[in-house]
Amino acid sequence: MQGQPFGYGYEPPSGVERGRPAVITWFRVYAATTVLLYVGMLVAWLAVAANGPAMGGAELALVLLIFGVVVLLFGGLFAVAAMVPYKPWGWTVGLVAICLGLTSCMAVAAIPLLIYWMKPETKAAFGRL
Repeated sequence: MQGQPFGYGYEPPSGVERGRPAVITWFRVYAATTVLLYVGMLVAWLAVAANGPAMGGAELALVLLIFGVVVLLFGGLFAVAAMVPYKPWGWTVGLVAICLGLTSCMAVAAIPLLIYWMKPETKAAFGRL
């Protein structure tokens, strides 16, 4: 007890290794699911546009262009986020992706992810500490 400050002498069990935080795996599942959600929305919109009320050719092309660009931008961001390496900038990309999810139906998953994403263990895994 002499060498331990304040009497704290806890040693973790010798056979236990600390791996990557589980939140990283759950984040990757979240990001991949969000990509599938965006692609599914595009396919559903195309199906409705093909079978729905008649829309002018120019109007349909413009809406398709806008919707396609949005799906490409956000789907691309989440696709990159799902495969982000363990670098300091990777943690930031993950944070941006989680925060974007707070504005959608994915908020149910994004809120707990955000809480655990901000923990020091997750930051340390990405070399942010």
